[in-house]
This record gives sequence, structure tokens and C-alpha cells, in this order.
Amino acid sequence: MAQQIKFGDKLLLKGETLILDNGTSDGVIKSNNGTVKIDGNLTISGTTTTVESETVTISDNQILLNSNFTGPNPTEDAGIEIERGDETNSHFLWQEASSRWTTGAHGLHSGSTISATTFSGNLTGDSAGMHLGGLDTQGATLISSGLSELADVRIWNGTINDTTIGALTPSTGVFTTITATTLIGDLDYSNLINVPTIVDHSIGTLSDVDTTTVAPTTGQTIIWNGTNFVPGESFSQADFNTAFTAKDTDDLSEGTTNLYYTDARVQAVSINNVVEDTTPQLGGNLDLNTYDLSTTDNVATLTTTSSTSSTSSTVVATTETNLSNVTVAFSEDIDLGNAVSSFTTLTSTEIDILGFKGESSLTYFGAASTTSNFVWRDVSDSAEQNDMVVVYAPTPDEYTFTLPHQTLWQIDSTDNDVYFKQYAYGEFSITSATALTTSNTQFRDSNGFYIDPDHVTITNTSGTNYKIVFWTHDVTAGDIIDVFVGPGQQNVVFGWGGITTTGGRLTLLDTSGNLIYKFPTADGSTNQVLETDGSGDLSWSTPTITLSTLKSVVAASSDFADFQSRIAAL
Repeated sequence: MAQQIKFGDKLLLKGETLILDNGTSDGVIKSNNGTVKIDGNLTISGTTTTVESETVTISDNQILLNSNFTGPNPTEDAGIEIERGDETNSHFLWQEASSRWTTGAHGLHSGSTISATTFSGNLTGDSAGMHLGGLDTQGATLISSGLSELADVRIWNGTINDTTIGALTPSTGVFTTITATTLIGDLDYSNLINVPTIVDHSIGTLSDVDTTTVAPTTGQTIIWNGTNFVPGESFSQADFNTAFTAKDTDDLSEGTTNLYYTDARVQAVSINNVVEDTTPQLGGNLDLNTYDLSTTDNVATLTTTSSTSSTSSTVVATTETNLSNVTVAFSEDIDLGNAVSSFTTLTSTEIDILGFKGESSLTYFGAASTTSNFVWRDVSDSAEQNDMVVVYAPTPDEYTFTLPHQTLWQIDSTDNDVYFKQYAYGEFSITSATALTTSNTQFRDSNGFYIDPDHVTITNTSGTNYKIVFWTHDVTAGDIIDVFVGPGQQNVVFGWGGITTTGGRLTLLDTSGNLIYKFPTADGSTNQVLETDGSGDLSWSTPTITLSTLKSVVAASSDFADFQSRIAAL
């Protein structure tokens, strides 16, 4: 509580704060004569100061608004706002965003003179005379009625766009001098002064044009004869003939359809193209007309190429097996007493009928049996035997499988449950939008050798998915196989009657001209076979081991080791 002392008309309060205990009602400081005067500065710390008096008198000649702002980059607008009841309030405001004074949606009226370096926005007003250093209305009207009512407009280095100068129509405008680089719109020549009268007149009225001495005719133009412009032909037929005679084809530009004759172009479609071009192409069939094609090279290669699609895949291990669809009967050899072996003889057709997969060959049966890819299976004994000797007689196309007896079990004529069984070498899976068959698919191993599709089976597992299994071609897991869908490419070494040497022997060469095989000059005798010297030179020879000899050796052998030694001795 502040301490107070009263002396006459003065009330002294000790302390810095005067607190009115007025409850919820407004605190009031009131003077009996209606006037309260504060000597000194008055600071009001509240958020709102309300003055309810009708008249406010301020001695200061400047009022500072937004006084609490410090620092750079002001953003708050400041000014005076007028309360207008139900109408939109008016204000006179400084806009920080545009750095200018604005009256908002209400106009600014001056009863005297407004002086400014730059006006922004529309300028509207009536005046008996307006002096502008430069005026550009930017397509807007000069006054609200759309017409200029200025008695005198003087413009320096400015433009007036879309504004009529003069009275209501351009024709009533009177100008002493018009200087313009370009006039836009129609120009009425009727009121022009000191200009040649050319409206509705012939070109002959021009002082330097003479169309009366020699009257013009159809198709002529105006040419200069050294004195005047007169009717004539700028380039006559005679002129053309003279100029054309002086030219040759070197002076003419070539067209796009009718081309010049050149030696190179003629040779390109002549026999020279075949002789000189390193990759000539025929436009149709080549008819030799009983004549020959000859070359001094030692090999000629004919390459046929067809459009194919290709992909590569890696061989993986397989669990695919194949069991003959019926049993195979075996016979005892002639040495029944010793019972050293049993055998069965099958033709290629019989082997295929038994469900053999892949391509049957003596090479396959000899190699596969030692690796257990081809075995004979005794079902009752649950045993498989890959220890066998296979021979092939070309004339009857028969394979003889001879099985030496095993110590613990044997296959002989008493067995009626013997099957052959195949173990596939490997497999891989690929996808192809084209249906794959053995007739449209080729395989090539990493050595560049093509694998006959007869060695494989192609199975569609679902949709575009295919499984390739190798049955009689020796591949191992990890081998990369190229797959070609389509006829592919074939290189054919050709010749009439074969490519022959001086001795008349048919010779097969590779594409580099290296010898592959050189065949005998004539056919051999019955049962003879071709024998190579290891260098590709083939000759006929009579085999020392025949089927009957082999049977005799089998019959005389006491065991398989004895059989092998007897065969080696032949």
C-alpha cells in the first residue's frame, strides 16, 4: 500500500505503483472539473488504448507509428484507418511489399497539384491543358469516358497506344507534321499535300516510266532501258537460248529422281559390281547357262544365313533316367560249360522301339557303358551292369551287347526281367516365345561344335518354359550351351563331284582350306571299312575282327580279363 500525505491541494504518494482496488469494474481517475492533466511523459503498457473523446488535439507535428520495430527489412504495413460503420473502412497506408502509399480500394483526390516522378496505375482527370514529358497509356484510355478531351497534348519521346488524337474520328485530326517509320492501317491520300498524285492512276503517270512510246503486251514486265522504265521482256527466249548454249552438265544441279549418268553408277549395276565389289549382292537368281564358276583358291565356301534368335544357358546336373519299355532277352554264348558271358543283339530300329532316348551309336554305347550312363538292369537282383563289350555290324545295322558274368550275379538266358537303363548327362531350362522342337532348334557347345538335336529331348514344362535334356551327348555341369531357334547358319564347302585333287580324290576341307578327310578314289569291297592314318587320309581295309571271330573269342575266354587280352592280341 502506497503511503500518502496531503498538503492543501496536493496529494503526495510514496512508492512507484498506484493500485486501485476496484474489483471487476473499470478503475476510474476523475477530476471534478472534467480535466485531468499529467505533467511529464505518459507510458501506457496495455495492448489496447481507447480514446472515447470526439476531439483529439496533438501538439506534435509528426506521429510515429510502428515505433517498436527495430532492425532491417520491415514487413508490417502502417497507416491510418477510418471506421465507416457498415461501409468498407478507408485507410491511408504505407505498403512495405510495394514500398508506396496506397488508399486501397478508394480513390485519392487532390484539389490542387500532384507532383510525382512516376505514376503507377490509371491517371484520370479533366484539364484545359496538360503538359506531359512522355505518355504511354499501355492500351488503356486516357479518361474514364474513353475519349481525350485535352485541348492541348504535347508529347516528347512517348507513345500513345489505342488512343484517338483529335476529335471523335481520326479524319478530323489536323496535324502540321507527321514523322513515322511505319504507319499501321489505311492511309487516305485525298488530303495529302505536296505528294505525287498516284491514287487511281496508271504506273505510266510516273515521270520515269514510259508506256506510251511502245505499248505493253501480255506477259511483259517493266525493264530499264538506260533512260526510262519501259515495257519489255526481262529474259527473252533468245536470251535463254544464248545462255543455255554456253552451259554444260557441270553447271546443272542434280535432281533427286532423274540422276546423272556416271561410270561408277553404271558399274554398280553391271558385271563390274560382281568383279570389283567385295560383297556383291544379286537381285535375283543366278543362271549359269551351262557355264561354270571357277576360282584359283583351294577352297570355295558357300554360306547360307537365316534369321535366328539365340540365347545361352548353363548345363546343370540332372536326375533324369530312362528305362526301356519292355524287357530284353539275353542268350548264352557258345561256351555253355564255362558260362563266361551272355549277349543280346538289337537293331537300331529295335532299340528305338524299346524307348531309347537320343541317338544310338557305337561311340555312345562304348563310352556311356564305362561311365554308367548306359547300363543293363536286372530288376529281380536289383543290380546294374555296365561292364560290357559292344560291337556294330554296319550291313545289318545291329548292335551286339556282350556281358561277362559277374562274380555275385549274372545276366543270362534265364533272366526275363532285364531292361536297359539310361542316365542323362545333364540338362538346363530356358524360356522361348517360339515353340521349340528338335527341327527348329540348334545347340552349340563352348568349342563351337554344333550338337545334333537327335542327342537331346525338348520338353515344354509350361507356357514358354522348356527343359532340354542331353541323353547321348557328353556334357557336364557348368558347360555353356548356345541355343539357336531357327535354321541358323551353315557353312558348306562345295564342289561338283566334291573338291578334288590332281589324283581325282574327293577331299573335304574346313573353311580355312585345311584338310579334314581325303577319300579313296573308288569304292571298297564288301564288309571293308574306312581306316584313317591319323592325318585325314582314308583308305579301305578289311577288319581283322568280325562278328564270328568275336563270338569265337568270347567262347574261348575264361573270364573278362582273358577276353580283353584275347581281343588285344587280334
